[in-house]
Amino acid sequence: MAADRRRRRVGRGTGGGVRGRVRRRQGRRDRRPRHAAHRRLPARAAGPRPLGHVGRPAGGVRPLAARLAAGHAFRVPPDVRALGAGGGHRRGDRQRLPRRGGATRDRAAGAGPAAGPGRRRAGRHRRAGARRRARHGRRADRGVRRRRAARDRGDRRADTRVQRAGVPRGRRARRRRVRHGVGPGHAVPGAAAQPRRPLGRRRAGRRHVGRAQHAARPAGRAGEPFARADPGRRRRPVEHARPGAHRLAPRVRPQRRRRTAGLGRPGHRPVAGLHHQRLRRAQGAPAAPRHRHREPRRRVHAAVNGALSGIRVVDLTDDSGRFAAKLLTELGADVLRVTDAGSPGHPLADPAAAAVGGVLDWWYDGGKRRHVVDLDTAAGRDAYRRLVAVADVVVDTERPGRLADLGVDFADLAPECPQLVQVSITPYGRTGPRAGWVASDLTAASMGGMLSLTGLPDRPLSVWGRQAYNYAGYVAATCAVSGVTAARRTGAGAHVDLSIHEVVSGSLENLAMQYFFADHLPLPAVAPRQGALHWIRAYDLAPCAAGHVMITPTPTPDLLFEWMAETGFEEVRPWIGLDPTEVLAVVDDVMDALRRWVAPFDARELWWEAQSRHVAFGGVLDVAEVCANPQFAHRGLFAQAAVPGAEPGAPDAAAEPAAAVTLPWRVVRWSSQGTAGAVAPGPPATVDEPLEDVLAQWPPRPAVAVTPTAPGTDPTGPDRRPLDGVRIVDFTWVLAGPSATKLLGDLGADVVRVQNEESSTIVNNPEFPYYFVWNRSKRSATLDMKHPGALAAARRLIERCDVLIENFSAGVLDSWGLDHETVRSWNPRLVYVSMSGCGHDGPWSHVISYAPTVHAVCGITHLTNFADRADVGPGFSLTDHLSGFAAALTTVAALAARDRTGEGQRVDMAQLEVGAYAVGPAIVQQLCGVTAPAPAGNVDGLADHVPNEVYRCADGEFVAVTATDDRQWAALAGALDDDRLRTAGLATEPERREQRELVDAALADWAAARSAADAMAQLQAVAVPAGVVQNADHLVRHDPQHAARGYWQAVEHGFFGARTVDAFAALWNGERWRPRHLAPQYLGEHNFDVWTELAGYTTAEVAELTGDRLFA
Repeated sequence: MAADRRRRRVGRGTGGGVRGRVRRRQGRRDRRPRHAAHRRLPARAAGPRPLGHVGRPAGGVRPLAARLAAGHAFRVPPDVRALGAGGGHRRGDRQRLPRRGGATRDRAAGAGPAAGPGRRRAGRHRRAGARRRARHGRRADRGVRRRRAARDRGDRRADTRVQRAGVPRGRRARRRRVRHGVGPGHAVPGAAAQPRRPLGRRRAGRRHVGRAQHAARPAGRAGEPFARADPGRRRRPVEHARPGAHRLAPRVRPQRRRRTAGLGRPGHRPVAGLHHQRLRRAQGAPAAPRHRHREPRRRVHAAVNGALSGIRVVDLTDDSGRFAAKLLTELGADVLRVTDAGSPGHPLADPAAAAVGGVLDWWYDGGKRRHVVDLDTAAGRDAYRRLVAVADVVVDTERPGRLADLGVDFADLAPECPQLVQVSITPYGRTGPRAGWVASDLTAASMGGMLSLTGLPDRPLSVWGRQAYNYAGYVAATCAVSGVTAARRTGAGAHVDLSIHEVVSGSLENLAMQYFFADHLPLPAVAPRQGALHWIRAYDLAPCAAGHVMITPTPTPDLLFEWMAETGFEEVRPWIGLDPTEVLAVVDDVMDALRRWVAPFDARELWWEAQSRHVAFGGVLDVAEVCANPQFAHRGLFAQAAVPGAEPGAPDAAAEPAAAVTLPWRVVRWSSQGTAGAVAPGPPATVDEPLEDVLAQWPPRPAVAVTPTAPGTDPTGPDRRPLDGVRIVDFTWVLAGPSATKLLGDLGADVVRVQNEESSTIVNNPEFPYYFVWNRSKRSATLDMKHPGALAAARRLIERCDVLIENFSAGVLDSWGLDHETVRSWNPRLVYVSMSGCGHDGPWSHVISYAPTVHAVCGITHLTNFADRADVGPGFSLTDHLSGFAAALTTVAALAARDRTGEGQRVDMAQLEVGAYAVGPAIVQQLCGVTAPAPAGNVDGLADHVPNEVYRCADGEFVAVTATDDRQWAALAGALDDDRLRTAGLATEPERREQRELVDAALADWAAARSAADAMAQLQAVAVPAGVVQNADHLVRHDPQHAARGYWQAVEHGFFGARTVDAFAALWNGERWRPRHLAPQYLGEHNFDVWTELAGYTTAEVAELTGDRLFA
């Protein structure tokens, strides 16, 4: 009886027992309709069909927890499983299918080909493997003897273990591949066709327990629990080889190869062990390792040689400038914070860490040193002068005129410090009628135009995380590094008057473009607030049966429409075959159809399936899910900073040593020669360093002789820029990359944008206004990388350049032959900057992402919402701009490192990591035990100032108001003259937080009685941050500050004619720069200049190669 039961179990999944074995021996299995039972299924009810193998529509999806409890390993990533995916399908509603093998059963039920074994197959395979091992130990069957004989005589053709291209593996091997979810199988209703893995190819480390011979597995690394000396023999994990652990080593299922070669499921990590009751560890036994590639152990990093090592920075900033100094710190500069202790923000949960500082102190000031100076005293001013005399950079946020009144401004110090670079960050600039106005991040974003694009029509919304300050911090740090590089070359320092107002106004993607090109675009001149709907109307957040998903038909509408049609959504068939331009012509109808199509499905599973089909959907993740992202673990985004005094053995160590504080510690990933690029974070300083100690570590700099780049050239003359002489070859497109090279070009670099006619679609076409706005300060050259001579031409250009920057998907430049190692062999001093969505390695490296998608998966969309909404998010491509700023900063830092070390540098920047870095304080709170922030509208999630809100005024406009401290609150309460505010006990911020509704109600009533402009002027008169929510019309026609500083500049373009452009967002030594080049009029406008001057071709050769379509 037992033998008969065992026989039936072994045969199950391919026909059952003896009869199934007879069919296989007779060779009839391949002709047998494996899923014939599906033809007898009842007719499907009306309505949308299920997705390929994503599950069922609402009412037809079993809850994820129920499916996992049933023992099925679904394709939802492990990090998301515990969070629940929603759905809500009852077990009784599931289609009843004939009992068959686990993989077949799961595929028919919507689990997918990669679902893995069911609960019966686990024990069956274990027993079958034991029997085979015993049988092979007693005797070798005929097939084994044949293979051994073939190996002995060296006959690979007769050795059946050697897989040859085009030769089938045999019916048993094919059956095993089908069972394991990697073979073709037969059709299952609703199942999407999946490409087979190439013959003879297996993932490293995979072992079957079936009849196939065991594939050799690479030996594990030291300390890896899967290390095995004998790849043919199974052992328990080394770390868990004790009673109570699993009897068998955890079995790792490989990631499927799907429509995109090499695409790993977002968030997927191979799961070790089966979801089966019998294989669960014994009570009290140590947990088995969950992942084959374990997350890097977080440890306290020692200081390393950063890109900016040797650069000395005096940080004289408040909250509006702390981010700039933080960036310089992480790039290796020695930053001394010369100010009083900063605002701590939320206290950390660990008492020892909280004693060092709050979240904002750890985030902004980690790794800095501190020396408090009172500039109001003569002794303090003298100390400040002594510090500046030996520093390279000063970053300050002082009120315009204060340093000059004290005699310690740049003009006073420059004669003594000729190489000094001072970057002054102010809300509106040091000059102009509003130079003395005050601001908060909310009011700076409001006045700059950010709130005119984000939110709902009647509810302006600020992007979470103080992004106006972050914008200014990136640009300020870039100016500082480029200024120091120029000063060391020329001996001449500089003063940079940076306006947050100008930085924000010029970095809002479509705001100025729509206004200045209303005659060219079918869009309103004043861009509206429209929730999550992108300005091209091709991205939006759509509600699903469970959660929200970022939907878009771009960049591959055909793949999306075919998928929708497969599920029975027939109305998209007329759109199949349309090119992207034609799809944009009917984009409103397409988006409406998309919203209706996704509504019945689970958002998370829909996202995974879309990515497997090369469709750029994105799931909306909260902060906890962002922190669990395996891509961040793989690439080492998070690092730990030790808590001073908490190390074991320290004299003042606490009884319970505190855990190190975990932080996102670098905005880009360096893999360079001669430098580590970024340095790991440290704690904020807890004590002041004596002045003499600081001066002892900062010896005086030797004088640098002025070295003109050409005879008769004055490096300090007009229109001299810090990056003069730097040559950049630019392989970028759309926004993130072009915005980086635009900033570098404004700073003086000679940027050559290389593309071809095939890539000049929509926003990449010189005839489109978008191209005009984001490609100034560049020259245009064409090169067809598919041409046989393209690589040789690219080499001649790259050999004469300093920087190569690209923002294509991972692997594109490698396919052209322009990978880093090849290019480095041509030009060892080249700085190679790669910008991609998720980075060039890791489980998410092939995820398709654009800015709206990145917003969703890095937490920005989740946090940028009202408390009663979940479908808003940023109204423009925020992370594209942040990535452009980060790439520009990294490029100038890499140039500084190259100048110091003589070696080229390699930078791998992921927009996903830049987005996570933008909400860094929220991640710090989550990782350090503080309650993670939740969507709360315009509430300041970092310091929670009250008030910090936007109010509607009598003229229908909106005004933003903030009180950042008790002094500003007293002035605000006096201006409002409201009895409710005088009697409620609101003098301190904790009291105001307790009565937030009362404060907001009083301000709303006050604002409703006057115009927004009057409200702003009345509050600014008493030094309270206030600002109108300005749109493009306000900024261009009614902003006296922009007009006085010459921010908008009239230009004449060869194609577009008379236009207006924004200027560089700072005055450099008091000078307002004009663009050296407007955007190219057509592709290849500068071909002859570029290919002759830089690449060394003759004019005749360029003409010939142009006719040969190389330069086309």
